[in-house]
Amino acid sequence: MLARAAASAAAGVTPPSSPRALPIGIDEARLEPVHLDFDAEPHLLCFADGESGKTNLLRLLSRGITDQLTPEQARIVLLDYRRTLLGQIPDSHR
Repeated sequence: MLARAAASAAAGVTPPSSPRALPIGIDEARLEPVHLDFDAEPHLLCFADGESGKTNLLRLLSRGITDQLTPEQARIVLLDYRRTLLGQIPDSHR
């Protein structure tokens, strides 16, 4: 995590607010990464029109959580009535 913060600082980019913050995209005005900090706000609700990227956001977040955090640090509860994310989350993080 320190390497990521050091790389951000060296590039002149604002570092994430928490070492456990997950990058979710690029701010179009500042052209800097946007991070979601679950330490500051542990819940996420995503509402949008069809075909706008909700499932891709959930896929990105689940991959980031399972890559950066241990099962003891994070559990994922995901409701997906279409079952498009079936198998995306490893048993260890459920």
